[in-house]
Amino acid sequence: MVTEVSVLLFLKPSDEMKIEGGKATPKMLREKAKELKERLERAAEIFEKLEANGWELTEAYGSIYSLDFYKDVSEEEAKRELKRIGVDPEEVSIYELEEEEE
Repeated sequence: MVTEVSVLLFLKPSDEMKIEGGKATPKMLREKAKELKERLERAAEIFEKLEANGWELTEAYGSIYSLDFYKDVSEEEAKRELKRIGVDPEEVSIYELEEEEE
C-alpha cells in the first residue's frame, strides 16, 4: 500500500492574492512575499524530514504547485510517522494510492 504526501508550494496568483477581477497593490505584494518566504521555509523543513525518513520525491513535470512524496505505508501509518517527525498532518495533503492491478 502506497501513500502520497503533498506539500503545498504555491497557488495560482489570483488565488494567492485574491485579485481576480480587482487590482493588486505594492502592499499586497510585500505581504505575499513574506508569507511565501515563510511557507517555502516550512516546505523545505518538511522536505528534509520526509527525505530523512525514507519518503521518495515524485518527479515533477510542467506547472508545479506542490511537492509530492510517496512511501510504502498506509495512510494511518503515514499520519503517525508525520506526527513523530514533527509534521502536523494538517500541514500536508495525504492520499492513499490505489494499487494498479496487473
